[in-house]
Amino acid sequence: MSGEVVDNAGQVAIAPSLQPDPVPQQERKRGDPLVRFCLAALVLFFGYKVVPFYYYYFDIKSNCAQVLRNAAVRSDEELRREWLEVIRSYGIEKEPRDIGIQRIGGRVKMWLNYQELLDVTLMGRSFILYSFDFTPSAEVGVEE
Repeated sequence: MSGEVVDNAGQVAIAPSLQPDPVPQQERKRGDPLVRFCLAALVLFFGYKVVPFYYYYFDIKSNCAQVLRNAAVRSDEELRREWLEVIRSYGIEKEPRDIGIQRIGGRVKMWLNYQELLDVTLMGRSFILYSFDFTPSAEVGVEE
């Protein structure tokens, strides 16, 4: 019987899995490229906005480690000022007091807490979609 169903009247009915699609294939495919384009544009837009946040974070973190190489011969204020130049070069407005430094035993740790806002401006109004919290830090051992 090759997938056919015979009803009581003796007429052949098509099996449900073989019935024609209520929405023609051509009409369904017409919207697919538009949806794909919109999704791709959204991904590119958010990537364009978010990737720099993480680039800045990792660069600031690596610069923190470089600044701390001189922790044995520099004061806390000198370390703060040097690292603050890097932080401000990325447009992050912080003060020296915002940078934490801790000296315990033969170790020095330096860190900073800051936020980056993912915002979108539509029709003259700005909307904050998400707030990213970052804490770049580094720790080194120093000889006293």
